[in-house]
Amino acid sequence: MVALQVASVLAAPAESLVDSLGAKRSVFELSDDLVSTPGGFFLRSKVHAVPEGALVAHDKDVIHIISSNGTTLHTSTFTPSNGVGCHNISPAARRSAQFKEGYVVTPSWHNTGPSPVASFTTTWKVPPIPETVDGQILYLFNSIEPNTFQSVIQPVLQFGTTPAGGGDYWAIASWFVVGSDVFYTPLTQVSPGRSLTGVITLQQTMKDLDTGNITGFIYNSVFKGVPISSLTISVGDELTWLQESLEIHGPTQPSKLPRGKTVMGSINIMNQDGQIPNVTWSPCNFTGVTDTADGFCLVVKDIDSRRNYTPVPTVATEPVVE
Repeated sequence: MVALQVASVLAAPAESLVDSLGAKRSVFELSDDLVSTPGGFFLRSKVHAVPEGALVAHDKDVIHIISSNGTTLHTSTFTPSNGVGCHNISPAARRSAQFKEGYVVTPSWHNTGPSPVASFTTTWKVPPIPETVDGQILYLFNSIEPNTFQSVIQPVLQFGTTPAGGGDYWAIASWFVVGSDVFYTPLTQVSPGRSLTGVITLQQTMKDLDTGNITGFIYNSVFKGVPISSLTISVGDELTWLQESLEIHGPTQPSKLPRGKTVMGSINIMNQDGQIPNVTWSPCNFTGVTDTADGFCLVVKDIDSRRNYTPVPTVATEPVVE
């Protein structure tokens, strides 16, 4: 069911473009209280570890972490945010002056059909270690979020130190951002060159027994073959926006990014009705899938026309080998 490939050049920026970005700093120097997550910067007190096997349940005004034996381990009050994911990023926030942090390539697709997305998988290889390691944080992931943009679930490959842990190496975990709270699974270190498959599935659609109306959805995020990365969530909204993302926090020069090209490939999407949808990957929020000012580019390859996927036009500031 291989459908298309997304290739993002991680270390294409020319030195001259980033020389003017100012003095280097650690991503944690923004504030003692703010920490980097795959959903952006959040208050440290609002970032929570999820034990293996636990469920994160968002029920209207509260969010619970519920253990596998049914015990409530933590409760947060749901506080709406300005929106998570690249849909809340203005065009100005993607210019060269913001090279140090944020989404730099993010194509998205919106499922507007009657059947929810039941499965969304992506395979990619762990990139090399950056030539220069100096506190930067890098994220690569596929993700899905609702029309409200108040949450996102994502199997994430990270480089650097985040609230989940980490260091000068690549590691994986699943993350769930909802409103102003962030939840993550235990971290697992992975080596450059390893093939990863991020899997997001709709496990259950919940319905009112009397009316038959849909009352919620249960989703799961996991890296194939790494069960400790499994994160199950219960939400009221259907997740409809699918993304493939490269997010960076802290790099101030090209050597702080991995060299070469990372292919987000073997992207498979199936709806709950068993049908493979027609998919057109589009720029996110009209800000573009490509940060041309910094030399990042993204290529979507349609390698199986039977699946009716439409490729995003290639945009690049330098030649891209396809």
